Amino acid sequence: MNTPLFLWVGIEIAISFRYNATRRSRQVTLPALTAGINIDEWI
Repeated sequence: MNTPLFLWVGIEIAISFRYNATRRSRQVTLPALTAGINIDEWI
C-alpha cells in the first residue's frame, strides 16, 4: 500500500501537538517527524 507522505506528516504533527501539550515539545516533535519519515519508508 502506498500512503502519501503528507498523510503521515499530518498524523505525526497531530501526535506531536498532543505530546507537546503533555510533555516536552522539542524532544518529542523531531523524533515524531523522523518516525513519520521512517514509517513512510517502511511502507
